[in-house]
Parts: sequence; structure tokens; C-alpha cells
Amino acid sequence: LRTIDPSYPVDAVAGHFYYEANDFGKAIENFGKADLNKLDGSQLTEFAMSAYFAQNYDKAVEVATAGTQRFPRMAGLNRIAFYSYTDKKDYDNALAYADKLFNQSDSAKFTALDYTYNGYAYNGKKDYDNAITAFKKALEMNPKRADVMQQLANAYSAKSDYANAAEIYKQYLEAKKDASANDYAGLATIYRNQAAETHQTQEQRDEAVKNADQAYADLAKKFPDAEDYAEFMRARLSAALDPDSKKGLAKPHYER
Repeated sequence: LRTIDPSYPVDAVAGHFYYEANDFGKAIENFGKADLNKLDGSQLTEFAMSAYFAQNYDKAVEVATAGTQRFPRMAGLNRIAFYSYTDKKDYDNALAYADKLFNQSDSAKFTALDYTYNGYAYNGKKDYDNAITAFKKALEMNPKRADVMQQLANAYSAKSDYANAAEIYKQYLEAKKDASANDYAGLATIYRNQAAETHQTQEQRDEAVKNADQAYADLAKKFPDAEDYAEFMRARLSAALDPDSKKGLAKPHYER
């Protein structure tokens, strides 16, 4: 075909075929032979998405941002630039393209993943209030996403809202079918971080320690292989409640 009609975009069409076949390496190779300035919006989107799926975020950004110079209101290109910048941890550019996706794109249909990535980007900027709002929107669209629940709990914890962090984290543990001992230890960590906050009253710190202790007790019950670790952590927590050791609260845990 190239011999018969040299003007025909053989490389771009080949790139499309490979994209449709989920062979993203070959798609990148063939799209890369074409003149970027002659690719249409659909081809640019497939080129950028191929690079994104191949985790070649630099190439995804290069193609998507070049595409947005010609098609600034194309949702697919803005989305891939947004996602790729987020995965590159370039949160300023990620949020700039998030704004383009949410507010400056034509015919954009937003997904739970769009809001999840928005939360990731805000988290990266330590803008936890906006991260929480974004993760909540993601969960409204897909309530069963355990990984989003975990990120939401982390955002609450980062802003020292431990009550909400613990509540959402419990939902995460219920939603994650293959939750590990490390996952369960994460709930105890939230309570331990709460106990370490200096602005709380002694009563509030003691309550947080007790909640952490219960979390480790639940961990030991659910994962017997982790009982040594759980008992050791419970001993350290008990020592925090009994700093002069007069009550001997840590002793039975250390003995066990």
C-alpha cells in the first residue's frame, strides 16, 4: 500500500491496528514512525494511550501535550496527560490538566478513575481537603473500590482527622477480600498516630492506645502467624498506658 500510494498514512494505520490488538509496544513503534503533526485526534489519543498503558509516561506526556496544542478541548488527550503527569509525580502539571479535563474539554464523560487520579494529585500536593472530596466522588461512582477507600483513609489521617480515617479504613478492610495482616496493622497505625498527637488530652490518647491494642488483638485472632508481632506491639502499647510499670500491663503480652 505504501508503494501504491506513498501519501497513505500506513504507519498510523498500523499503529491503530496494534493498539486495537493491545500490542502497545508495536503501536508505539508504528505511531512513532508517523509525522506527529499529521496524526488526527483519534490517532494521537491511541498513541498516547499506548505509551500510558506501556508505562512509558514520558512518551505519553510528549504525545498528549503535543496533541492538546492542536486539540485543546479533546478529553482523551487531556485525560492521558493528567494521568501521566500524576504517575510521574509532577502534581502541578497533573492538576493543570485535571482542570482541562474537568472544565475545558468537550463531551467529557467523567469516570471514577478520573476522580481517583484527581485525589492522587491533590494528595501529592498535600491538599488533603480537595483529595478527600475527589476520593468521595470516586466512591460515589464506584462504592466497592477498596483501594480508593484506603487512599481516602490516608488523606484523613494525613490531616489528623483520625476518627474519619479509622472509620473509612474499617470499610476498606471489609471491602478488600484478600486483606493481609499488614492491612489490618494499618488500622492500629492510625490509632497509634492519633495517640502520638500532643494536642490531645491524656484521656483521648489513652482511648487511642486502647483502640490500637484492640486492632492488634483482632489481627492476632485473624492471622495466627502474626500473633508474636501483635503481642509485642500490644506490650509496647500497654507500657504506654503504664509508664512506671506499677500495674504490670505489658508483662503478660511480653510473656506470651
